[in-house]
Amino acid sequence: MIEQQVFDYGMNLLNCYFNKVLDDTIKGIWLEYLSSELTGEEFLQAVKNALLHSRFMPTAGELVGFIHGSKESKALMEWQVILKASTNCQDSSGIAYISTRARVALQAVGGLRTVGMAEEFRRNHMEKQFITVYCQCSDKDAKALPQTSSAPVEEPRHEATEAVPPPAHIREQMAVLKTKLSMNGNKSKLPSQRA
Repeated sequence: MIEQQVFDYGMNLLNCYFNKVLDDTIKGIWLEYLSSELTGEEFLQAVKNALLHSRFMPTAGELVGFIHGSKESKALMEWQVILKASTNCQDSSGIAYISTRARVALQAVGGLRTVGMAEEFRRNHMEKQFITVYCQCSDKDAKALPQTSSAPVEEPRHEATEAVPPPAHIREQMAVLKTKLSMNGNKSKLPSQRA
């Protein structure tokens, strides 16, 4: 949450430096958005970055980007989480905290299991595709994701089946092999070793 006086101070710095005054309605929208994304301290740091590195008045989104990084850097951080979780495809708890945007992008590249089973060359291609989708999609795209159920999934039960005896010709072949093996065991011993 950014306090009003901190916001006003930062906006005055931006207005003076970039010689651009925003309408009060726009400032209200900026304050609402920036307060949800940054603390007062982070906001002032973002203003400082804008004063030092920007040629033009930054947008509110660019100010947030100065602190939290670009979409590409966020995508790379979330991809690393996905790669780590993909080593154990049976346990999806490793991706429990990825963003909705990352879930959409992961679904677009085939899901966690596909990432885990892919060879390194294919995984590099998937990473590029993941970043592209991550940067272009929105949270609204999450509606396209398959819905998951919170009900526990029961494993299919395998009934114990009685062993079916092999056919007669297989039993005969096994008996012949058994006889040959027992004869080979006796031949390896020298006559003096037999009791």
